[in-house]
Amino acid sequence: MAYKVTDMSKIRKVIKLHCSGKSKLFISNYLSLSRNTVND
Repeated sequence: MAYKVTDMSKIRKVIKLHCSGKSKLFISNYLSLSRNTVND
């Protein structure tokens, strides 16, 4: 589904996990997001 709105709380969690050194694959699985969403 293209252009689905992502909650700001999930975006904050992505940034927090990325800064702590977690991989994009781990973050996408943990938050149930696609890897492309995490990458963006």
